[in-house]
Amino acid sequence: MFGKKQLFVFDLDGTLFNTLGDLAPAVNYALRHFGLPEHDTEKIRSFIGNGSMKLVERSMGDAALPQNMAQSGIHIADVHRVYTDFYWEHCTENTTPNPHILEFLKGTDARCAVLTNKPLAPTLKIFKKFGIE
Repeated sequence: MFGKKQLFVFDLDGTLFNTLGDLAPAVNYALRHFGLPEHDTEKIRSFIGNGSMKLVERSMGDAALPQNMAQSGIHIADVHRVYTDFYWEHCTENTTPNPHILEFLKGTDARCAVLTNKPLAPTLKIFKKFGIE
């Protein structure tokens, strides 16, 4: 009906790879750095969506409210910077490919592309670790 597939486009986080094992420690590292309460992995999973800045903001809870940031001097951008530095350094420690995805990517004749809001540096680092550069 549709013929041979020539192009597949994938999201990275949650589709190609389970990255939660590296995202959660990075979030908690940044929160701890600023003396903010940490969260368990499942709670952090619930904060994922719409990029890393939104992940950090949701993780900060009430501390991300403008009046609380003004009072504490802790700003989302600062927490995000600490999160990003930590994540980029550790982004492949606990990330795993989703089942059968590597076999599919390495075995298909179709072109494959990734559409992600993850920055290029950690994306390429993950791809390199799993041999799908």
